[in-house]
Order: sequence, then C-alpha cells, then structure tokens
Amino acid sequence: MTAREATPGVEPVDVSYMNWMYSQTDDPWHIRDSWYERRKRAVVLASLPHQRYARGFEPGCSNGAVTELLADRCDLLVSADMHQRAVDATRAATAGRGNVDVRRLFLPAEFPAETFDLVVLSEIGYFFTPSAWKDLVTATTESLVPPAVVLACHWLHPFAERTAGTDSIHGAVDSAGLDRQVVHRDADFELVVWSR
Repeated sequence: MTAREATPGVEPVDVSYMNWMYSQTDDPWHIRDSWYERRKRAVVLASLPHQRYARGFEPGCSNGAVTELLADRCDLLVSADMHQRAVDATRAATAGRGNVDVRRLFLPAEFPAETFDLVVLSEIGYFFTPSAWKDLVTATTESLVPPAVVLACHWLHPFAERTAGTDSIHGAVDSAGLDRQVVHRDADFELVVWSR
C-alpha cells in the first residue's frame, strides 16, 4: 500500500457527521461571518512566508472562503472537499478564476498526483482517523517541491467529533521531517508553518 492509499476497511472520516453538517447549510462552521474565522484567515495569510506560490493545495476547502484568498497568492490552486455541497459552494465562490481547480476528493485515498509548493491543512485534521491523518500527512510531504510550505491550523477546544488533539495533529506533521518556521498559538487555535 502506498501512502496515497487509504487504510483498507477503515473510513477515513465520519461521513455521516459531514452529511449532517452540510444538510443544514453550505456554511456549517460560519466560516464567512464569524470573527474567529475572519481573524484566523488574516493570520493564515500573514503567516505564509512567500508572496507567491506556483501550485497550492487546499484540502477541506468547505465553502471557499479561504480558497478565494489563497487564489490571490497562487499561480494554480487545487482546492478539494469530500462533500459535494462544499465543492459546489467553492466553485461558486471562485467562478471566473482560471487559476482555481475545485475537486471532490476523498482523502487520503484520492490525494492529487500533482506536486505542490504550498499545502494548507486548515481545520481538518481532527475529522480524520489518526491512521488516515498520518496517511494524508505522508501524501502531503511526498507531494512537496522545494521550497515548499505546509501550513496547518486547528482549533484547540474540545468537541464531540474530534478524533485527536491539536498537539497530536500537528505532531504528526512534525514527524514527517519538515522544519517548523512559524508558530502562532492563542486561546482558540494553533497555526504552524513548516518548510522543506
């Protein structure tokens, strides 16, 4: 089994939870209007060390609020989500942008074959099983072309659907052999930038 294949017989994420969340709205986490999300987006953009990236990958794009901003920094941005409603919302948000490719992908099994110099893992790690997250991190590091940047940002507070703590999620990226460049930790979230 390669790193880009899911562990056989294991559902990588709780699909029923995602289906329930998206049955309510295409913005189930209030990404567009909450102060937390707006502030976090500003920190994400400010933490990226390079002005421009050739090829970015954003798994878990949700409704495209971050995608729109990352597209301004990337020559090409591949954004993906497992849920069709999220994919449709991101496509609508980025309509007319020729540098954004929005895909419905079930990660880690369907990790893109392309290489990237930017991967943004925002608020997704705790929805994966620990083994699937490890597979996703491995696929991410295998896809990198130096000078590459990986940014991960995750909520610190407990919630029922969380499969792992933020320290464990970011620790898995540390274990991949990348160098930490930026760490931002406040009362709500931790953001880490690694480079290769």
